[in-house]
Amino acid sequence: MSNSVVKVLRLNEGFAYDHRIPMPYGKISYLTKAAPIEGRTNEDAMCIVHGDNYVFFAVADGMGGHKSGNKASQIAIEKLAEIVANKTAHTLSQMVGEIENIHQEVVDLKLGSGTTLTACWIVENQARFLSVGDSVGSIFSGKRNLLFKTLEHSPAGLALESGLFSLDDPQLKEEDYYLFNALGLPPLRIEVSGPIELQEMDYVLLSTDGFTDNLKLEELAAFLTREEDKRPLEDLETALANHMASGGKVDDATIIVYEN
Repeated sequence: MSNSVVKVLRLNEGFAYDHRIPMPYGKISYLTKAAPIEGRTNEDAMCIVHGDNYVFFAVADGMGGHKSGNKASQIAIEKLAEIVANKTAHTLSQMVGEIENIHQEVVDLKLGSGTTLTACWIVENQARFLSVGDSVGSIFSGKRNLLFKTLEHSPAGLALESGLFSLDDPQLKEEDYYLFNALGLPPLRIEVSGPIELQEMDYVLLSTDGFTDNLKLEELAAFLTREEDKRPLEDLETALANHMASGGKVDDATIIVYEN
């Protein structure tokens, strides 16, 4: 068996294309785009790293309103991709330790910058999520039923999790821009899921809040398809652009979709 590793990084780039990456098992695609604002720097970053028996992917959303948010997300993704590709972290506890080191590196910039980070590590069909902030990890069945989602570390995220509010609730709009947890902004909390056995035809999604603040997870899932002649993320990007243009939250947006 070979020990080949493939690494893909997209750091603060402004394009919006549906990219698909061939792998020995499963399929993965992604899209990242800057907010439709003239001169905008995309503060999102993402990576995909896969080897013979695993795939690791992550998204980071540099915090708007903070200095050098794009720098924070770039550091987080570059360092994490390097750690996985070089097999520096072999266990979950080592990975958590590495994320703590990345957090400290962002703190040491002394720029007041911060970033979310949500990652999924799939080894031999078992998925684990690690998350800091309000970028979302989720699993949908082949019938596009929501099976799992990470907890968003924000007032709005907790309100949605309670079931007492919906994404369209005007009270939540006032809380859209608040986070109580991010890399680079102490104190740090890292949410780690237990192992989740993926079933045939499951989808795993990672998305920054440019998507999830505008479209419900179920709306995102409605675009998922395995039809070879379809480009679901291009269709999703069009829907997102239309939503932003009609009064939605204008923000950078990144999504990664893994098909089991």
